[in-house]
Amino acid sequence: MLNLSLNKKSPSGLRYETPLYLLKVFILTLFVFFLMSLCEVSSATRSPLTIVTGNGLSLGLTNNGQLMSLEVGGHRLPTSQAPLLMIRDMSLAGRVSSPNLLFNAGFEEESKGWTPLLIKDTAVSVDNTVKRSGRLSLRFHGLNSQEMGAGAVYSRPVSVTPGKLYRVSGYFLSSRGYLQGVSGTPTFYQDKMWRGSLKANGLYVKWLDKNGKDIYEGPVLVAPVHWNARNWRRVSGEVHAPPEAAEMEVLVVARLQDEFMWVDDISLVESPEKDEPVFGSVTKKNGSLVQTGATGDGLTIKATYTPMDDHIRIHIEVKDNSQKERALELSWGLPLLITGSESGDSDAWRWWDDVHHSRLIQNEPVAPFPEYPFPSCLSWKYEHVVSGVWDGWLPVSLYPYGVIENGKEGLALAVSLESPRLVKISYDQTNSRYEVRAYLGISPRAERLKNGSDIVLELYPTDPKWGFRSAVSLFAERHRGWFTTKRDASTFSGYERGYYSSKDGAMHVLELDEENFFAAEY
Repeated sequence: MLNLSLNKKSPSGLRYETPLYLLKVFILTLFVFFLMSLCEVSSATRSPLTIVTGNGLSLGLTNNGQLMSLEVGGHRLPTSQAPLLMIRDMSLAGRVSSPNLLFNAGFEEESKGWTPLLIKDTAVSVDNTVKRSGRLSLRFHGLNSQEMGAGAVYSRPVSVTPGKLYRVSGYFLSSRGYLQGVSGTPTFYQDKMWRGSLKANGLYVKWLDKNGKDIYEGPVLVAPVHWNARNWRRVSGEVHAPPEAAEMEVLVVARLQDEFMWVDDISLVESPEKDEPVFGSVTKKNGSLVQTGATGDGLTIKATYTPMDDHIRIHIEVKDNSQKERALELSWGLPLLITGSESGDSDAWRWWDDVHHSRLIQNEPVAPFPEYPFPSCLSWKYEHVVSGVWDGWLPVSLYPYGVIENGKEGLALAVSLESPRLVKISYDQTNSRYEVRAYLGISPRAERLKNGSDIVLELYPTDPKWGFRSAVSLFAERHRGWFTTKRDASTFSGYERGYYSSKDGAMHVLELDEENFFAAEY
């Protein structure tokens, strides 16, 4: 065994020896300090713009508003550096009418290019006395006074590109001011009308593969006609071409009983609006991160990230300096790289639809809902949605929160009820983005939020063992006042869910119209 010692001379001239183990301790101590300094440098380099909640949720941004890091309970989640904010300006969506992909969309060449389908107790013809534009319109007449008939026409096939968005619209008019057909509560509409078992008046699409065969069983509803159609009423919806789609047909469907319905100016266009990323400078102020950015068409966006004890509060404000009426889709999302996991993978992530149903997140274009499947052209992400409007397809989340988890970490996104907005919460497996998409309107005539709109979101960790229940419980505990009331629900009378979609409600609306009153159901 080699025995080393260092011989040194003391100031007094005496000699002393330093054992080797002391030298080793000294070198080891220097190495530990070196590693600690590296960790401090790495942490500072990762993102100086970082906020941390009391329960260990950490969010780090770059100086121009991109995600740099995300940690839950000390565990860093797999992310990419990408913008958190995106804007899709839909202000002119209703004016996009060309190029119209449909042949004879206004029936000016009579019924050429349209084929009758499923005609029962219904007469279908062109009409030169009632029309919205041009010379002619298409008329459906329900011949039976005792029960409903059925009639439909479908267009020539139109070539489509898988993955692209298409917008279908048309104008409808009722002979008596309202259309009978679907009735009941909104829950009934969602379960029966949108999921395919009940056919309503309106516009449908049929998807065909490269061999001309149906992709789904039957047509898919895109835009039902509202009960109230006293004047020409426009309905519209946006659909997403499925991965296997090669062609699309547009159908006009009528369910009438001793009444007339006219249709005119059908339109099928490719949606031109795109999500535009929002960049902007990020500063740290009073413990919060504040991002300010602008678009080239007069919009300014301010996002404030405030760390709370158990969540990050995200307040997004949008202002319009152009004094215009604006319709916007505002998306805030985390670029999480969690797709492609297998069922046996210990790090597999799951999306929870509700307290009973969850789905393994996989790298695939279609994520079917477990019990009530929507066609992928309506719902192609991990989401649990219903339609937020009657006369179109506007996907909104059934709950104000969503949650994903991998058995070790859970992460919830929620819209705060202090800013009740129509939102869709989803995990977009195509773009690896866990997001909230809000539908916002801006008007210079608004009294409280002149030329602006805002939304408040909450990001918080959840207990993965309790899945969706954990997201619900934590949200309710944090906002106890929102879920308590002294009001007696039994004292409300006169109206009920779905009132305006009943025969009595539709006739009531006609009476209010005569008195110049506007009625709406919220």
